[in-house]
Amino acid sequence: MKKLIILIILGFGVYLLWGNVKTKQEDGNVNFSVDKDGVEQKLQSTGSKLSGEAKSLEGKFNK
Repeated sequence: MKKLIILIILGFGVYLLWGNVKTKQEDGNVNFSVDKDGVEQKLQSTGSKLSGEAKSLEGKFNK
């Protein structure tokens, strides 16, 4: 069970960073940068989507 929770957390982290990490190579060094606004926007949209699904599920159980 513990491994499943860790796997879910890692998977969600990868989901948030997917498409928001930029790499740049300068003088043989590789630099990574993360678009914080993109990660924040993806997190907010995912949160609102989950919230909406939870509310509809709650409405089904309350009937």
